[in-house]
Amino acid sequence: MRYSTLLLITLLPLAFTLQSCKSKTQLDAEQGHASAQYQLGMQYANGEGLEASNIYAYMWWSFSAAQGFEKANISKLAIEKKMSSSEIQAAKKLSKDCEKKYYIDC
Repeated sequence: MRYSTLLLITLLPLAFTLQSCKSKTQLDAEQGHASAQYQLGMQYANGEGLEASNIYAYMWWSFSAAQGFEKANISKLAIEKKMSSSEIQAAKKLSKDCEKKYYIDC
């Protein structure tokens, strides 16, 4: 009991630190803001502060484009040409899973 309490006290600040590591763009994108979703897609596409991923870029641009953000639609169509069909399918599945989680921790 004493060990588990000590472990919890030690790890709890780490959990808060990891949550606070999200950028404002990520937090805004998770709130459903189309412009932030577009920007997060750009960060994934260019590997800016995040590991580059066409799949995640496509996913975030899809959310933004669905809200009528035209730049996101243009970017999504452009990156789609660079992706394999299996990557596109993975991005679409990831999008569905992310929507179920209300964009949190996608």
